[in-house]
Amino acid sequence: MLRKLDLGQEDVFVDVGCGKGRVLCLAARHRIRQAIGIEYSPALAAAGQRNIRQLRGRRSPAKILCQAAEDSDYSDASVLYFFNPFEAHLLNRVLEKIRADRRGRPARMAFVMESQEQRKVFSRHSWLACDERFEDQDRHTVALYRSVGVDRPDTASLRSTPPADD
Repeated sequence: MLRKLDLGQEDVFVDVGCGKGRVLCLAARHRIRQAIGIEYSPALAAAGQRNIRQLRGRRSPAKILCQAAEDSDYSDASVLYFFNPFEAHLLNRVLEKIRADRRGRPARMAFVMESQEQRKVFSRHSWLACDERFEDQDRHTVALYRSVGVDRPDTASLRSTPPADD
């Protein structure tokens, strides 16, 4: 999955609703500027911090912020990952916050286990375009989005890379 997001050295990867930090740790094994997890549950955030400390093969700094996703600062986030962290009404608020914080700068997103209601929320955000939708190896619906009008030159790789097992 992370290969599809085409992580680069200047990317700040944000896992929204990171839980114990599994995907965050995978991202930190790439050469990126930073990997950040956002987790509302203090117990899950603490478990994620332990996992980060024990991570072998880390190539990038990583941290978890224990806070509400709708109150987080996304100004540095260039790549966002969501594993169905919340319902559609909260997703809408988080997407509005991301748009406001990014101020027109490019962003790429992966949303795993996208429901029909969540898909409707994404469709109301005209600043986002879905580049691809597929089922992963666990039969979860995955949607890859990017911000429109501020495209990176290499986003064609989002459409042409075969599914990865990350």
